[in-house]
Amino acid sequence: MLKTAFRPESGVALPFSVHEGYRPLTKLLLAMKLTIVLLTTMLTCAAATGLSQSVTFSGKDVPLKQVFTAIEKQTGYVVFANRNTLDDAKPVSISATKMPLAEFLDAVLKDQPFEFLIEGTTIVLSPKKILPPPIQLFAPAGRDITGFVFDEKTSTPIRGVTITVNGTNKATQTDEKGGFILKGMEGDFTITLTSIGYEKKVVKISKNATSILESMKVATNELDQAVVQAYGITSKRLATGNITRVSGEEIRRQPVMNPMAALQGKVTGLEFSYMEPNASSPVKLQIRGRNSINANMISEPLYVIDGIPQTVLESGIILNNTTGVSYGYVQSGIKNFTGGQSPFFNINPRDVESIEVLKDADATAIYGSRAANGVILITTKKAQAGRTSLSVDLQQGITMVSRMPKMMSLREYLDMRYEAFRNDGITPTVDNAPDLKFWDTTRSTNWIKELLRPGKNTDLSMSLNGGDQRTSFRLGAGYTQQDELNRSGGNKRATFHLNLRHTSINQKLSISITTAYTASKVEATNNIAAGFVNPPNAPPIFDETGKFNYLAYNPNPDINNFPFSQLLKINTQKTNVLNSNLSLNYTLFKGLTLTGSLSYQNMQNTNDILEPYAAEDPRARIFFKGSAMFSGTKNNNLAFEPQLNYTRSIAKGRLSVLLAATMQTTSTTTNTVQAADFPNDDQMQSVSQANFTEISNTAFDYKYAALFTRINYNWDQKYILNLQARRDGSSRFAPGSRFGNFGSIGASWIATEEEWLQKLLPSWFSFIKLRSSYGITGSDNVGDYEYLPRYSTSSAGATRRMFTYSDVQAYVSIIPVNQQYRWEALRSLEAGLSLGFMDDRITLDLSAYDKRSSNQLTQLPTPLYTGFSRVRANWEATVRNQGIEAAVRADIIRKKDLRLTVFGNISRNTNTLIAYPGLENSPFASRLKIGESLNMVYIKKVTGVNPLTGEYSFEDHNKDGQIVENYNVFPGTGNDDRSLAYDLNPKFFGGFGTDLSWKRYSLSLNFAYSNQIGPPAYVGVNPGGMANLILPEDMLANHWRKPGDVVKYAKFSMITDARGTEFVNTSYLRMTAVQFSYAMPEKLTKKAGLQACNFSVRASNIFTITRHKMDPSSRSGSFMPMPTIIVGNLSITL
Repeated sequence: MLKTAFRPESGVALPFSVHEGYRPLTKLLLAMKLTIVLLTTMLTCAAATGLSQSVTFSGKDVPLKQVFTAIEKQTGYVVFANRNTLDDAKPVSISATKMPLAEFLDAVLKDQPFEFLIEGTTIVLSPKKILPPPIQLFAPAGRDITGFVFDEKTSTPIRGVTITVNGTNKATQTDEKGGFILKGMEGDFTITLTSIGYEKKVVKISKNATSILESMKVATNELDQAVVQAYGITSKRLATGNITRVSGEEIRRQPVMNPMAALQGKVTGLEFSYMEPNASSPVKLQIRGRNSINANMISEPLYVIDGIPQTVLESGIILNNTTGVSYGYVQSGIKNFTGGQSPFFNINPRDVESIEVLKDADATAIYGSRAANGVILITTKKAQAGRTSLSVDLQQGITMVSRMPKMMSLREYLDMRYEAFRNDGITPTVDNAPDLKFWDTTRSTNWIKELLRPGKNTDLSMSLNGGDQRTSFRLGAGYTQQDELNRSGGNKRATFHLNLRHTSINQKLSISITTAYTASKVEATNNIAAGFVNPPNAPPIFDETGKFNYLAYNPNPDINNFPFSQLLKINTQKTNVLNSNLSLNYTLFKGLTLTGSLSYQNMQNTNDILEPYAAEDPRARIFFKGSAMFSGTKNNNLAFEPQLNYTRSIAKGRLSVLLAATMQTTSTTTNTVQAADFPNDDQMQSVSQANFTEISNTAFDYKYAALFTRINYNWDQKYILNLQARRDGSSRFAPGSRFGNFGSIGASWIATEEEWLQKLLPSWFSFIKLRSSYGITGSDNVGDYEYLPRYSTSSAGATRRMFTYSDVQAYVSIIPVNQQYRWEALRSLEAGLSLGFMDDRITLDLSAYDKRSSNQLTQLPTPLYTGFSRVRANWEATVRNQGIEAAVRADIIRKKDLRLTVFGNISRNTNTLIAYPGLENSPFASRLKIGESLNMVYIKKVTGVNPLTGEYSFEDHNKDGQIVENYNVFPGTGNDDRSLAYDLNPKFFGGFGTDLSWKRYSLSLNFAYSNQIGPPAYVGVNPGGMANLILPEDMLANHWRKPGDVVKYAKFSMITDARGTEFVNTSYLRMTAVQFSYAMPEKLTKKAGLQACNFSVRASNIFTITRHKMDPSSRSGSFMPMPTIIVGNLSITL
């Protein structure tokens, strides 16, 4: 047996496994049936683990090719040999049962003129006369050399490897079979092999060698790891754009149901915030600042999942969306208790391969009109060739309160209430002060602890992966159940993910099919956080019979101060999502590939809210007889993208050209039924039993088309130029304005590839790259049919339909006609510097950018007397976002049994309105100012507490003798006294963490931080009223009590405003994730019949260090805290 490496005469793989009678469809169906059987039985039989390294074969005078076919079928190993190698092969007679592969090959080739080498799962044949290493076959000058390149781990051919002959202009690429030819070679020479996602390899070739067989390792260096970009892959080393990659492994370290939550603190320039504390709620992701002058415009990044743009049309009838974030899968006219539903709640994090965040024009411009707010690519896991393996992950843990805010004690609360009544000169009675005159003043309850209970968190995921180099599959399934913190409510989700890949015999045609299906159910209660501020001496929630304790709260039926009726008001959401993608690739000839991608998405959501009789005071049921709202949303998205990719080597460089088109159609329909006055709670599911019903529905269609191209040229791994152009068409604009042009140019210089610079730099300086880009992207996020006149049965600003006249329904025009608005444009300039030290063990990435959004598309409010509530138009306002970002990563220790990596990032963005012609006459005149941030807030300046009255004193900014807040003029002008300005943009934000591994143990820590300001925890609540509060620590001891007091805080009162107006420091440092894991020794796993077994403890949102008394990252302003989740995880591979 040959035991050392060699270079055979050819790198051609013989397709032994393909013979007459082979039917790919039959094999595929059999594989699918096997998959179903294995899943049904929980795949507990370790005997089904796939490939074997032993062979059973019996035959007499059998052709050698047939023997190799049997080897491939039984072991999965691939045989490589020169096409002429087997011409002299003799028939084989052998009988073997479970014989080890090496012994079997020795027996088969005993009398043959061949010998073999096993590398990974590859068997290489060569004539015995060739002795390694290397082959010294004398060849004439000017010889042609053939070669083959394959993956060291999987033995699969690597397509598109660039082979450069050092010191010359000669270069070529491997074809779809991994083969290449170097023509007219003389003497000894050296070649360099490079491919995205693999380590660079330098090989010396002997003057007598005629063929080359080389393997390549998957890159472990962060600079060379594959990174998904728009319509392709690249690496950090070669990218001309700004792309940040978060791997699926990093995401799975956090026990979250929404994979987007795992991005917090990991991506420079990305601001993350929760809209609501529910797992299914939308999250806000903002890349490099706010671009629109209208804060209510939906300004989220474009999300693309496996090539499918996530387009859900805004129905337009959801009222009062002031967040700038889409309600996602809830578009049926009702803002549910969770604030909507994030599309990413329906993705199993264990099915995610990576998430890439595209930020600058070079990275995003190829998406044209939809890329103004950045692009986020979600790539799910794909099938990998290899032995069939089953992975099972079981996760069990708890959901608990992350931060328990400190409320007032019973004594402090009662003192505050008595003091407020004295200050206001009011006598407490049962009606205005039941807490003092009717309730037990010795009873004390911590209502946060009473209302929030720890919940269970269960997750079970399985995946089956396997196949050979021609047909492979991955099947994933999962079930997750997570309780919310409140007494009722929770989330259930079942997911299914399938990927099938097949390659033809000649490697020219490849097919990939991906299908994902999710069914989820969310149950939520409405705003139980209102009960957190319930007085500490309030009566229990339930009486002795288990019913709501209304009578104990107030004997007066006309006064309803019972805060817990929301516990019976249940919102139920059921969502089913199907995503499918079919991708075909065909190599027309070397370097030219035709690709077609067909994607389909279907989403169906029901969103029901029941408010039963039992949720209200029985003494008031004469007025309230229950209500229900039943609504639904359906969304269909179909997209087709043909692509033509051309690559070739030119001189020392590689040219890549992409020409493609996009055709997409999306339709969203909604329906809502509101019903009220039911006979009883048991009949609330039957709308026909209600005495009052109202029905509404909407239907929107969106069509989108684009033609785009990308030209990339990489010269000698030093100079890289990237050009992109796109022309988009959208149905959201009127004829004549539907098409827009976008594009970008990006370039980079890898300075450390220059020989002259290498001589000047110290040895520890390993990498320098300079890059820059400029481009124009845009937005068509204006809603549908906005350029057409539309009519409604409800007048502007109203929610109910108008009365009929003589039984004829009246209609009113609700949108003024404007067919002249055009595409919004965003111009972006960026420069970047990447450095590597000590063989890239330490890397530093610096970026500086300047974005300018102009020709803004926005809704402007109009007075109701015009007959319209709003008008859509372009406005010549220019918003500028400029900033700097830095990210560092260091492998501090890199040894066999011990590794320590630290990483961190920081971002700073400045938002400024730099131009707005006619601002003084616009609806934004009272809110915006040239040279200021769009996120500025203006308030009165507190000058102190009046010692005589105990009320706050405010600065008379305009010295007119009055303190006035006039919201019709800009703050601080005219008679307005708001002079104190706050910028709500974070001064800086980022994250850091560490990965530590020692032998079979590993520890991962992640943190996020932000330097910011915000309102105090007690904003909106007057200290002195009937509510327990989260007060500043020094307020109780430093507030006004009597005339003459010189203090910081005003008196407690139920009448005068006892709240301060100044914003406070809400900066925070949060440990977002921690994972500690242990991998069982290989000896134990083998005895158990396993390939691998790991135990881990994972947690998310562990603690937050902040001066703020509530969650400083929440955008909802709710008292409801974000939960901490702690789980134990068992992961096994069969």
